[in-house]
Formats: sequence, structure tokens, C-alpha cells
Amino acid sequence: MSWDFDGQLDPSIEAGQLRRELQTSAWYDALEGAFPTGLNRIDWEKVRDCKEILVLPTPREIHAEELEALLCRHRTTVQSWLTDVVRSFDDEVIWLGDMTEYGLRLSVSELIQQFAVLFSWAQHSYVMPTSGSIWCLNYTMEGCLYFGVADTP
Repeated sequence: MSWDFDGQLDPSIEAGQLRRELQTSAWYDALEGAFPTGLNRIDWEKVRDCKEILVLPTPREIHAEELEALLCRHRTTVQSWLTDVVRSFDDEVIWLGDMTEYGLRLSVSELIQQFAVLFSWAQHSYVMPTSGSIWCLNYTMEGCLYFGVADTP
């Protein structure tokens, strides 16, 4: 499936603030290895101290623009969650979306600005750091926004 966010991210991609990652299977493997999974997704009920926001209280079909507006209401919360786990807002993360052809590498700062757009398109979206401790910010097609840190072995 191909998607382009209706061109919303093109200026950031052209400016180099978002960089395409064509090989995403290793990133999905890293998530699966770090977090408990079930039904091909993270089982958040088994993640200690996970945080959750119900963005869409009643799952329903919704246009990307409407979902983007709902997600924007939670920008401050997402920023506070990330502040607890990153060294710097310049740290690099990767966004992955189900049924997409590529991931996107970006800074935490850019993520905070773009997360509503990124999460409004794919069925399930995941963000994780490209190095260091493993945490995940996940938006599901059921309308839940989750955040958790993987247990270290």
C-alpha cells in the first residue's frame, strides 16, 4: 500500500527533517523482542507502568483530518512522556506504520510536531528510539495511544 500523507510531510522530507527508512523488518523485530506481543501487536496490558489515552472513545470510521485534530489535543501529554525517556529532543527515533512501504527517521522534536499527522494514516503506528533504551509510542486503529518502556533483561 502506498501513501503520502496527502503531501503534508513533503516539506519536512525535502528539508531532511524526515528521512525514509526502506528496511523496516528489523525494527519490527526489535519491538517484538522488547515487548510482550499478542495478535501481532504489543500487548499493552502486560507492559509494566504503560500509559494510555483513549483518543477515539468510540471506534468508528474517521477522516484523517478529524483524527489529526483529536490527536493534537494530546501533544503536551506526548511531550511529557517523551521528556521522561530521551536525553535530548535531538535524539533520533523511527516511525513505523502498518501496511506502509517505509518508515521515517526523525528527531524527537520533529516527532512532537508531526505525531498527529503520522498517527492519522496507518492502521497502527509505532515510534521507537534508534539507539539506547527501548520505549514505544503506539497509536492503534482502535483509537488508543499507548506509551511504555521495555523491561531491561
